[in-house]
Amino acid sequence: MKKFMISVLCCMFLLTGCSSKEQEKGKVQQIGIEDAFSKMDKKETFLLLITRDKCYYCQLMHKMLDDTIEDHPTVIYNVKMDDSTTEKLYADHDLLKTRLKKPGTTPHVYYIKDGKVEADMTGFDEEHPLEFWDWVKEQKIENLK
Repeated sequence: MKKFMISVLCCMFLLTGCSSKEQEKGKVQQIGIEDAFSKMDKKETFLLLITRDKCYYCQLMHKMLDDTIEDHPTVIYNVKMDDSTTEKLYADHDLLKTRLKKPGTTPHVYYIKDGKVEADMTGFDEEHPLEFWDWVKEQKIENLK
């Protein structure tokens, strides 16, 4: 009986050792401006993406992220500025400007570390669409949740 139990335990260890843990998939999560500010107030560390619906380069960036995000274990929090009217766009811009530099230049990615902007990246280069992921790797933040 003792040999049987040892054999079962050995088999369990072998099976566990042979299984591969699947890499977690990243995602883009939509949040509001106040939610982003709340995360900053709580001194969280995260990636914040500012975009607008009527921004051509924002659309290209979202397409690139849709195509590549699952290959990276990164969560990106996206605040979409309301550009349905000029007044709403200016209101969002003014609110974001209380905490972030140049939020109107979109797409704009901020690396928020312990509630403060550590680094940022503006724009999207059509000729080098994966430049964003290079920036993420340079910042050593690819595993942010």
